[in-house]
Amino acid sequence: GVPILHAVEAANDPVREADCGLSVMPEDAAAISEGLIKLAALGVRERKHKGANGKRFVEERHIISRLAERFLAAV
Repeated sequence: GVPILHAVEAANDPVREADCGLSVMPEDAAAISEGLIKLAALGVRERKHKGANGKRFVEERHIISRLAERFLAAV
């Protein structure tokens, strides 16, 4: 339920997809530092909004019962 700083090189970007934080280049100390400063500068309302987006994203897509439903529907 809190905003996320995503510094991972991957084919997908769930943080950007869920609008639940910031994504920055991995292994880039300046980008990570800047991202943390940007997150810290967000207002309380925006932090709560991004945190809620992330929580909802995980509950809708990654809770084991949802994953099981999707698996059973696929097979």
